[in-house]
Amino acid sequence: MHVGFVVPELRRLDEIKSDAMCLCLYQEDWPLRGTPGLVDWRLSGHISRQREAGWISCAPGEVVLMPLSPRLPSEKLLLVGMGSVDDGLGRDRIATGLHAMFEALERIRVHATLLHLPGRPWRTSTEEVVTVLLDVAAEHPEHDEVILVEPVDAHDTMLRVIETWRSARTE
Repeated sequence: MHVGFVVPELRRLDEIKSDAMCLCLYQEDWPLRGTPGLVDWRLSGHISRQREAGWISCAPGEVVLMPLSPRLPSEKLLLVGMGSVDDGLGRDRIATGLHAMFEALERIRVHATLLHLPGRPWRTSTEEVVTVLLDVAAEHPEHDEVILVEPVDAHDTMLRVIETWRSARTE
């Protein structure tokens, strides 16, 4: 699987064409900040209104599919529920959410994704979340590409984790 990066700015997100954009959200992620906040803003607050109306709960394993284009170049928006921060932010919780995401992407035949990782950048460490992503993605080999929406200062760390992970897998 190819892994790329884009910074969390609307003008940069406008440049990336992918089959789907995925946002992993905890129940406490309201009001939305960072990449989810930018996407919600671009959608004129649609995600927030759906949350307030009870259509989105962010319960563990919840997956909500919405159309995204023409507001952003990705065709589909996938919201993945991560549950409550109070229930933990560990490896198992992240893996469960990412498995739900990849399984949903398989069902809708999406192989290239723009991804806002769970808990980033405020709640989860760069190294841990990228390692979990790679471990989960290895179980979903039909997914070809993931573009991670991350600030520039995280790119080098993530690249080192990816290289270390790939080296360990080839030994």
